[in-house]
Parts: sequence; C-alpha cells; structure tokens
Amino acid sequence: MNREQYKEATARLEKVTGKLRHETLSQEERERLEREGKELARIIVSPWIPFGWGYRMLMAILAGIGLLGIVEENYLFLLAWLLLPLFSPRVVGKVVGAISGFKDL
Repeated sequence: MNREQYKEATARLEKVTGKLRHETLSQEERERLEREGKELARIIVSPWIPFGWGYRMLMAILAGIGLLGIVEENYLFLLAWLLLPLFSPRVVGKVVGAISGFKDL
C-alpha cells in the first residue's frame, strides 16, 4: 500500500462512518456500509510502519535509543524498544481487535 491509497482509504472511512452515524439508512444499506467500513479499517491497519512522518520519527528515535543502549552496554535503554509496537498500525489494530472482540481485523 502506498501513501495515496492510505489517504483514500481514510477519507472513505470517514465518509462511511459519518453516514452510519448521522443518516437514517435502510437495513441493507447499513449492513453494506458496515462491511465497507470493516474492509477499509482492515486496509488502514495493514502497514507495519505508520505513514505519518511524526510517528516515523518517534519510532526512529526509540530505535536509536535502544541501539545506544546496546553500544553503551546500558541495557535499560533497550526498554525503549518495548514502546515501538505502540506506533505500528498493524499491532495496534490487532490488539484493539482482540480487546473489542472483532476477530477479523
């Protein structure tokens, strides 16, 4: 997935959730939009590395802190690597899916 596909998926998901939240829909239309929203959510949480540069920089800084801990033999800095999964859309999506009961994310 590239950045444009990601932006298109997030924009479409916002439209779908807006329709589901604010419009009165028939049962078939609501089910179709919910399926589409679930598919779009699956697409959005599929990459391992986030698309935002701010999050990428934070991941790089945390990885650098861990590497510094290895070089300096201060292994307490390796704990920074435990924070890296918090910035991965795929890991966060799997955890939220497991907690919320949505097994197909």
